[in-house]
Amino acid sequence: LNNQTNGSTGYSPFMLMYGSNARTPVENLYDVTSKNPEDQEGRRAMLEDALMNRSEAAQAYQKEANKNTRVHNFEENERVLVKRSFGENPKISVKWKDGPYYIDRKIGPANYAVRDKEGKVKVIHHDLIKKAGEVIEASYTPQPITCEETIIQPDGSGVIQVPIVPQTGPNAELS
Repeated sequence: LNNQTNGSTGYSPFMLMYGSNARTPVENLYDVTSKNPEDQEGRRAMLEDALMNRSEAAQAYQKEANKNTRVHNFEENERVLVKRSFGENPKISVKWKDGPYYIDRKIGPANYAVRDKEGKVKVIHHDLIKKAGEVIEASYTPQPITCEETIIQPDGSGVIQVPIVPQTGPNAELS
């Protein structure tokens, strides 16, 4: 029936289209009347309110979408790497091509003209470029595992903690 209230506008599609709420089968069965803005002024106010609600919701959606956006500012003649997303095995191949590539100029808010060593210029989106020498940190670094073994002195004089170092190599024993 299109009578569910939309989160962006604050009104149901039926209300915005016809200026009143849809009558459900239950309302028809029991002859229930609902309050609707039937006059033109009430409908105009409702449409203006819906437009204002929609623009506020659009701003909130845009803010949420741009929350994790990184701003890239490259200078002319700056050395960069270009992301490699093609070839025989793009998933297991080198991710960044080191041409050398240099920024030729900025084109619009998100694109850059990139020049290779032969002087050919390609327009590339800023998400596919990173500064040469930039290190991207891993999100997880495994920590070494340390183990200790408790040893009681033969004469019973005390207890000591001895670190156990895992054996590696061809002669390592499996336990």
